[in-house]
Amino acid sequence: CANCDAPGRMRCSKCGLAKYCSRSCQRHHWGKGMHKRFCMTPAERMTKGTAGATAVPKSADEECAICLDSLAAAENFTLPCKHTFHAECVSSMRNLTQSQACPICRADLPPGPERAF
Repeated sequence: CANCDAPGRMRCSKCGLAKYCSRSCQRHHWGKGMHKRFCMTPAERMTKGTAGATAVPKSADEECAICLDSLAAAENFTLPCKHTFHAECVSSMRNLTQSQACPICRADLPPGPERAF
């Protein structure tokens, strides 16, 4: 479950990515603004796309492939696969999806601070 870490059996009807154990967990997660901020239909994800993303930022004009804001706008985090995102976006992605993989190349994410020990 994206809200409580229990096994999720229901998926978000809009994006199909976030899993929840109950309707109340889904409402709670949406209400906190966590899922609401990133939820997109598959068609919206295709429209926003990541075709222009590069592995190493070269200028302040480059975008985070998760939120599409400038990488210069916030603290960045570079994954072992060399793709760079906002640190907050990577943290939110870990909480929102069951797939713990880079959204560009699908390489496994390194353990987060809470999972390192």
